[in-house]
Amino acid sequence: FLNNKVEWKILDNIIVIKFGGSVLKNDETIRKSADMIFELYEKGMRPLVVVSALKGATDNLLTLAKTLNHDTSPEIMDQILSMGERTCARLFSTALASKGLKTVIVDPEFENWPIITDDTHLDSNPIYDDTEKEVTRKILPMLENREVPVVCGFIGKTKEGKITTLGRGGSDTTAILLASCLNAREIVLVKDVETVFSSDPDVVTGTVPLKKGW
Repeated sequence: FLNNKVEWKILDNIIVIKFGGSVLKNDETIRKSADMIFELYEKGMRPLVVVSALKGATDNLLTLAKTLNHDTSPEIMDQILSMGERTCARLFSTALASKGLKTVIVDPEFENWPIITDDTHLDSNPIYDDTEKEVTRKILPMLENREVPVVCGFIGKTKEGKITTLGRGGSDTTAILLASCLNAREIVLVKDVETVFSSDPDVVTGTVPLKKGW
């Protein structure tokens, strides 16, 4: 496998773009995000999209599940929470398809799912080597065929086929993991902020806005 790794990864224009829930609020923001992907595609890039749940969706699911049954098992809770990203992936794919792009929904329900984790429900850890093999086998051919994968962020799947979630910020983890496995040229985490600060202003005092990125 390692000897063939460099030979398989011949694409040098892969870009992974992750859209957070604060960005994906409604039909207008989904269309705007899809426009961004279309522009990258038209420029010859091979984009892979990672989506979070729509704004507030995960918190709403969590609250509803706990209200119905405070003792909901972590395994069932993972299945419930995963629905936010799974729904969003379908909506985003629909928006891309309206622009004529050939999209593929990458969902744990399907055979194309690549992210393998341990069995720690609600805060699972990706198993990198297994995930890299699956990404190379399943996702890379999509990009080679000029398809646009739309991947459910935040979600994993055990070797036994059980759905897991990666904890808070898990969609960022998904994007970084996929970018690493694909040796992507660039990873973009799209946030709903006006500027980037030197530190988290909610945690660190004295933060300053950066004039440009690293």
